[in-house]
Amino acid sequence: MDLKTFACLSLTTLSSFSFSLKAEEAPAPQRPPRFTSQVQAGFASQVDAELDGGSSFTSSDAYVDLGFRRMIQPRFFIGGNLGLGQKSYDFSGNTNISPSDPWSDIRRVELGLSFTWIQDQWVFFAAPSLNSYYEQGADMEDALTAGVVTAAIYQVNERLQVGLGLGVAGQVEDDPEVFPFPIITWQITERLRLENGEGFAATLGPGLGLFYDMTPNWTAGLLGRNSLFRFRLDDEGSASEGVGEESHTALYAHLDYAISASASVSLFAGYQFDGELRLEDKSGDKLAEEEYDQAVVLGLFTEFSF
Repeated sequence: MDLKTFACLSLTTLSSFSFSLKAEEAPAPQRPPRFTSQVQAGFASQVDAELDGGSSFTSSDAYVDLGFRRMIQPRFFIGGNLGLGQKSYDFSGNTNISPSDPWSDIRRVELGLSFTWIQDQWVFFAAPSLNSYYEQGADMEDALTAGVVTAAIYQVNERLQVGLGLGVAGQVEDDPEVFPFPIITWQITERLRLENGEGFAATLGPGLGLFYDMTPNWTAGLLGRNSLFRFRLDDEGSASEGVGEESHTALYAHLDYAISASASVSLFAGYQFDGELRLEDKSGDKLAEEEYDQAVVLGLFTEFSF
C-alpha cells in the first residue's frame, strides 16, 4: 500500500520495510498454488518542497521488485524478493544543510526472504532482509544494513483478521529502528474494508488504509504512513562518505484498477508533511538539518502475478 502495499519490498519493501499479509494467506478451503511469482514496479514524482532556508527540492523515485513464494508443505511457505530502485533529488538554490547540492541520485538494493506458517486460525510470519541505500559513486557495501519483520495474525471470523507485528530495521550509521505495529484486515461491509497497506520505498511499518470497492475492477483508497530513508553519501560532497536522511509523514489517495485476477495498476496522489532533511558525517554525527512543511507526490504502481 502506499502504492499499493515494497515491501515490498519495500514487503519487503520490507522499503527499508514495507509489509502486508493478505487475507488469502489465512486458512481457506482451497489449497493455494504451490508456486507463485510476482513483479511490482512503480514510479513517483514529488513536486517542489520548500525548505526553511528559502530553497526547494524535487525528487523522483522508481523501482522494480521481483518476488516468489513456494509451498514447502501444505501449511508452510517460503518466499524471496529482489528489489532495485533509484531516488533522484534536484535542489534549487543553496540549502541550509549544504552550500551545494547535499546529494543527488540514491540507489536502492533490497534482498529479502519470507517464511509463512499457517496453523488453524493463526498465521505466523518472519521476513529477514539485507538492504543497501547509497548515493551513486559511493560503495554499496558501505551502506549495507539488515532487518527483520515478524508477525502473528489471528483470523477471528470470515470478515476480520487481527495481529501484531514487530519490525527491526537497521540504519546506516545509526541504531536500528524498532517498531511494533498492529495488523488488521477488516471487511466492514461488502465493499468497504480497513487493512494495512504496502509501502513504496523506505517505510516503517505497513501503514493503515481504508479501501472501497466501487466495482469488481475499481477500488479507491486512503492510506497513511511514516517514512524514514537513510543512505550513504559519496566522497565528493560537503559530507564526504557521510549520511543523508529524509523523513516525513504522508497521506495517499489511491485509484486501483484490476486488469485481471493476476494484474493490476494503481494511480496515487500523496500529501507529505512534517518533512525533514538531515546531513551527518561518516560516523553518523549530525552536521545540519532542515525542515520542509509540505509536498505533493504523484505516482503509478503496477503488479503482475504468475
